[in-house]
Amino acid sequence: ADCGQTCNVGIGVGEWDDWLGYWLLGHGTLASVDIDERIVEGLSIRQRRQGHPNPARVIHGDLLQATLGPFDLVTVVGSTLQETHAPAQALRAAVSWVRPGGWLYATALHSLSDPTWLFDALGGVQHRARFDALPDAEFTAVLARRAQA
Repeated sequence: ADCGQTCNVGIGVGEWDDWLGYWLLGHGTLASVDIDERIVEGLSIRQRRQGHPNPARVIHGDLLQATLGPFDLVTVVGSTLQETHAPAQALRAAVSWVRPGGWLYATALHSLSDPTWLFDALGGVQHRARFDALPDAEFTAVLARRAQA
C-alpha cells in the first residue's frame, strides 16, 4: 500500500529517519525537518554517502514557525517536543501538518517532564491511543488520527 508523504520532525542522530526511509521504500517519501542546520546537512550528506535507497528530503525549519504539509504521517519522537520549551504549542503545530484523516505519532521522555498532560490535551483528532503502560518505559507515546475536515 502507498504510504504517501511522511514527515519526521527532529532529526537528532538520524537513526529514526534512516529507518523510516527503509520502511517507506517503494511506498512513500520522507521529509525530515530540524531547527539545527548542521544536523540537516549532516543527515543529507551521510545518507548520500551511505547510498540510502530512499533518502529523506531534509528541511531546515522550526516546527513552531514553519508551515509544511499536509503529510499522511507526521512523527515527533524522543526529546523533540520537550526541547522546544513550548511542547503543547509544538504538538498543535505537528497536528496542523497532518492531512485530515492522516496520522501523528509522537513521544515524550519521562526524564525531561511528565508528558501525560500534554497528550491528554491533544485536540483536533478523532482517534487517539496513548501508550504509557509499558514496564520500565522511559517515554510515553501517542498515535492520533487527525479529524476529517
